[in-house]
Amino acid sequence: MIAWRRDDGPQRKLMRKQIRYTAPAADGHTEYEIDPSCSLTSLMSHPDASLREWAGSLSEASTRAQKPSPVRVLVIEDDKEMANLLSECLSRWGYRPLCAFGGLEGLDMAKTFKPAVIILDMMMPDMHGYLVCQAIRECEELHSVKVLISTAKRYPPGAAGQLGGDAMLLKPYSPEDLRREVQKLLGPSAS
Repeated sequence: MIAWRRDDGPQRKLMRKQIRYTAPAADGHTEYEIDPSCSLTSLMSHPDASLREWAGSLSEASTRAQKPSPVRVLVIEDDKEMANLLSECLSRWGYRPLCAFGGLEGLDMAKTFKPAVIILDMMMPDMHGYLVCQAIRECEELHSVKVLISTAKRYPPGAAGQLGGDAMLLKPYSPEDLRREVQKLLGPSAS
């Protein structure tokens, strides 16, 4: 038995800490002792409706607490190997990566998926990263998106802002550099 009324007979000794739930009843209340090893699913099939409802609310809260909505990060990079590598790193760190292999495709995906961060390559054949960044900044629905410029070209300090980005990483960079910059852009609440 996973949950039992305290007045059902002799107390059962549990090896782990007991969980108590007091259910409202027409004649006062009923106190249950619950085996901590039982699953919420099994509690949700208990005959007492108030116990089922309580277990259901715990299940919903547990799901919300354990599975936060992953932060979307869009990688706009024409080099497919580089895009896949970045995507793999982002996924491992708990982000939800999306990949676009050109500027025009990237703009479409940004408008569709509204990522929190865009990692943007500057040198792409179909559309220069500067123009992509400019289009992002002009789009009202993307005003809060953070842009991390990823480039092999050496720019002077402070160039990220002049190009429309929020930060810049010079290639080659380490996965830890990427992780640190993405976390900085998202702020402390996303770490």
